[in-house]
Amino acid sequence: MDFKTLKIFPALQLAYQISRECGASIYLVGGAVRDALMGLFHGKDFDFVADDQWQEAARLFALKLRGTVIPWDLNQKRIVFREAGKTVTVDFSGFRGADIMSDLRERDFTINSMALSITSLFQDASPEIYDPLGGRKHIQEKIVQADGDAAFDQDPLRILRAIRFSRALNFRIEDKTRFLMHEKAQLLTGVARERVTRELFAIFNLPGAEHAIQELAAFQIIHHLLPELQQKLPQHAWKTVACLASMMDHLESIVKNCAALVQDYLREYIEDGVITRRSLLIFAGLLHDIGNSIDGEKNWLLRHGQKGLNIKQQIARRLLMGRKARRILDTMALHYTRIRQLAEREEVNVQALRRFLHDTAEAPFEVLLLALADMQAAGMGAAADRVMQLAEKLVVLIFSDSSGDRYQPLISGEDVMKIMDIPPGESVGRILREIRDGERDGRFNSREEVLEWLKKKKQSESG
Repeated sequence: MDFKTLKIFPALQLAYQISRECGASIYLVGGAVRDALMGLFHGKDFDFVADDQWQEAARLFALKLRGTVIPWDLNQKRIVFREAGKTVTVDFSGFRGADIMSDLRERDFTINSMALSITSLFQDASPEIYDPLGGRKHIQEKIVQADGDAAFDQDPLRILRAIRFSRALNFRIEDKTRFLMHEKAQLLTGVARERVTRELFAIFNLPGAEHAIQELAAFQIIHHLLPELQQKLPQHAWKTVACLASMMDHLESIVKNCAALVQDYLREYIEDGVITRRSLLIFAGLLHDIGNSIDGEKNWLLRHGQKGLNIKQQIARRLLMGRKARRILDTMALHYTRIRQLAEREEVNVQALRRFLHDTAEAPFEVLLLALADMQAAGMGAAADRVMQLAEKLVVLIFSDSSGDRYQPLISGEDVMKIMDIPPGESVGRILREIRDGERDGRFNSREEVLEWLKKKKQSESG
């Protein structure tokens, strides 16, 4: 990219205006410069570093754009705003050291240790690139190399960032950097949990996330962060993640004509700037066998479902995941076995599908994909084929706006009290739960079947 074309972006124009207003020396740094050199910059993420006026520059930037300011990382603030219907993030931080050259030498990787003066960008015919560590050369060689031997001691989170950059850019991690990552991996346990969570879910959000997870396992990082996975990443869990990633990268095979709509759905942020539906689904696939024992096909259902849920909840709380993310994780853990149960029925009526969608309201599509990936990973071809057929019906209901497609209970509490001739109380709730369970396992598919069952139950109890 010709750096002159960067001047078209409003964020850079505003940064130049602010630098003149408050006399700050502002530089575009890090990933924005790297991506511009690679021709990949799209103007959605900007990293600025400035002198001791950086906080005032950040304040003015947010004020002029009416953006939201988020304390983001060490000595850093993030500003989020909307532009042309898209979310744009802008990070401001102060120099690490006395000046820009000192700052660049204290960063993480050489490919991120380059800077462009905003003043030079708008005033000079050939803006100068500050590149003290050979980042441009390493971009050409497709190498991720740490800035120095102390890079991971200064901030162990850079270990996760190295894996993310290598997978996202399809670069190779330089050998000495790999050695240092392996040697320092245990230091990640001392990093603030919210920072680890942010980086982990950025990795899970990558296309082909299963390869990044293999790297996390190879460096033993995954076991430092998720000791519940024990000494070795379970093969079934990795295969499930691989199936999930493949399905999300080839949605047209599952959802046909609404693949673009579903991609937008999976990109939705569950927590601001951290966890998307896609990354949460990958995380669920990685954890879904925790606490379960594998005893063969005959115990397939026995080893899934409620078992292990408490362990997953502990992990989610330890990673400081928000309530909505935890609820979605619980929904996937509790309900994905029901997909196979539904698919095994000779006939699945709309009421049963609506009951399922009602129970999985926050994440029905994720439950569907997790179930399908789990069966594919286990080699259950025939079962997976039945779920694929079921998926076509479910997708229509999941992404339908028609109120007529919503679940309606087969019977109400008032009906139960009238037919059973009982007053309000725990017994009514117990009967309603039994009816709900009957809907789930296929015993009740119509109001008439429930009414007949209630009459027989009354006769049995009165007799």
